[in-house]
Amino acid sequence: MKQNLLNKMKNIQIDAEKFFGKLKLQEISMWDIFEQMLGEEPQQIVFLDSENRVLASYVLPTSKEQLLQDKKSFSQSFLERLKQN
Repeated sequence: MKQNLLNKMKNIQIDAEKFFGKLKLQEISMWDIFEQMLGEEPQQIVFLDSENRVLASYVLPTSKEQLLQDKKSFSQSFLERLKQN
């Protein structure tokens, strides 16, 4: 079922280096950009490296509430990874 949903979902491919470089220059969070992208249907965001290899992907939800929950989960997971290193 989940795979079927992913196949029907809009797929947005982003050059990770350019995307995060632009965020840094504009001093804006990726979560602010994601909030502007919210729509009626979930969308899959795929981050690519300079050789078009998938680095990461994220399913953008349809609600701001779910986006905020994802942000919280991401932050907790990121902090745990930092503590391990």
